[in-house]
Amino acid sequence: MLALVIGLLFTATAAYVGMNYCLPEMITFIKGAFPLMFFFGGLIAVIAGITSLKEESEEDKKE
Repeated sequence: MLALVIGLLFTATAAYVGMNYCLPEMITFIKGAFPLMFFFGGLIAVIAGITSLKEESEEDKKE
């Protein structure tokens, strides 16, 4: 419980400081990070799909 409270406190403090003092830099970072996040998210989805197909084919071979 203590870790949750401390985590929420740090998150709120970081959001306050970021929004009040570093907003233009944060917006620039987010604009640059979105393409990378979409790329790696898509890559993870493709890997998960391939793994799922492999598992299904292994189950079919066992039967």
